[in-house]
Amino acid sequence: MAHNSDNTDFQVTNNPDLFDKQYGITPELKNQLDDLRILANSGKKSGIKKLESLIEKHPQNPQLKNFLVVLYSKMGQYKKAYEVNRQIVDEHPDYFFGLANLVAEYLGAGEPEKVKEVFGESLTLKGMYPNRDMFHISEVLFFFFLLVKYYVAIDELDIAESYCEKMNMLDPDHSHTKNAYDILRFEQMESSGLFWDEDEGDYPMVKDISEAIDSTETNPPVFTHKEIEELYKYDLNIDKDLLRNILQLPRETVIKDLELVLSDSIRRFNWFNDVYNAPNDSYDFVLHALFLLSELKSYGSLPVFLKVLSQHNEYYDLFFGDIITDLTWPAYYVIATNQLEVLKDYMMKPGVYTFSKEVVNHVVEQLALHQPERKEEVVQWYRDVLSFYNSASLEDNVIDGTLLAFMAGSLVKVCGEETESIIKPLFDKGYVNLSVSGDLKSTIKYLKNGEPEVLNNMFDHYDYYSTMWQDDSWDDEDEDSFLDEEFDDYPFYYKQQQPVVNGPKIERNDPCPCGSGKKYKKCCLK
Repeated sequence: MAHNSDNTDFQVTNNPDLFDKQYGITPELKNQLDDLRILANSGKKSGIKKLESLIEKHPQNPQLKNFLVVLYSKMGQYKKAYEVNRQIVDEHPDYFFGLANLVAEYLGAGEPEKVKEVFGESLTLKGMYPNRDMFHISEVLFFFFLLVKYYVAIDELDIAESYCEKMNMLDPDHSHTKNAYDILRFEQMESSGLFWDEDEGDYPMVKDISEAIDSTETNPPVFTHKEIEELYKYDLNIDKDLLRNILQLPRETVIKDLELVLSDSIRRFNWFNDVYNAPNDSYDFVLHALFLLSELKSYGSLPVFLKVLSQHNEYYDLFFGDIITDLTWPAYYVIATNQLEVLKDYMMKPGVYTFSKEVVNHVVEQLALHQPERKEEVVQWYRDVLSFYNSASLEDNVIDGTLLAFMAGSLVKVCGEETESIIKPLFDKGYVNLSVSGDLKSTIKYLKNGEPEVLNNMFDHYDYYSTMWQDDSWDDEDEDSFLDEEFDDYPFYYKQQQPVVNGPKIERNDPCPCGSGKKYKKCCLK
């Protein structure tokens, strides 16, 4: 399709093969790209060595290096991300995403005046690449997104809005388009004086009382079944025959072995946390154990499952990255669907990581949507948990504003008109993080507008496995088995190149890295 922008004519394509020849993407490498995108976006440090090895093997390919930038950024190691990206710019000066990441770095540092040093005075793609007539849609959307941030930073909101409109014409559902509109609308609202006073907006946060286990244990456990040891050797590209064989082992002993895998991740955490200590550089054995135990419907494993959700933040960074909810909730759904009282007790436990409890909240939300006949039971569960939070003091270390915002969103989906009566006392106390949920009026308006319930595919992320299984050889008569389901594309399998928008690690009251001159909590945190 043709696209005109500021006296610039070029073609936009979504052809995933556009750069294969230029970047030396062999068929072998191309088959790995989707998995590498997932690895980069997971933020799991076990991916560093794998990406570095591939970069050494394919030094002419900047995309692999960009994956490493994404990974470091997801890990919060922005300095390393910047360093790798500077190498990309030096070694591949024509690679768009290296230049775009550099602009993102400048904008994040509050230096919009440097944007034209990279993008050129014309701020057009044709100005940057006069010999190119074809651009990938991922390049165009990221370029326009950065221009929105640039023009917002220099207070040229009309121009920023024009680029939002261009993005909307190209792909209204893309995350860059939605984020661009969010940035613009926030700036427009604040310019109109619609936001609260400077010192408002601080919400209670649970203090993590879990600490890294002070253990020097390095010896692996002794399993009844040797096959279990193989789980430590595979990432999510695991051999289906291995999984099939494990599921056919004697039930009682294989369940004990799989529970031992989960306990081992906690017992030897310090050893695993040392760089590259995982066998074959894979830390996905925790996920394998969770998935297999749920496939076995080992309902008695819930205490071990919840122990996994009671660890310190570093544990989740290592084994799950920053998508713990997306990766794990279906496994917890299977195991805990008839044990809501146990889940209720867990939600009342102090000092637990926000997103660990969000896994449980999501399970209960989806329970009501998948099993509507249990709605009354779920509503009462929310009443009990939120009543407990309302009666607790901040010193009890159970009240978390971000978790309450997530729960408010879940209430809207499943509790109908009862939402307001359940959550209002916590809004009235100022405990709910409005930057996540919006205020109570917005929450109720969402409810009254009749927004559709969000019914997640119960086994969406098992697509990690199913994409490797293209035949129908898995014989399982249980229709609830995740191993023989048909799936839509997993949302993290984004087929286009994934740029990263970098920024320094900042606190709520620090200056916002977008260059707006406002506090972070009043700007991009929204």
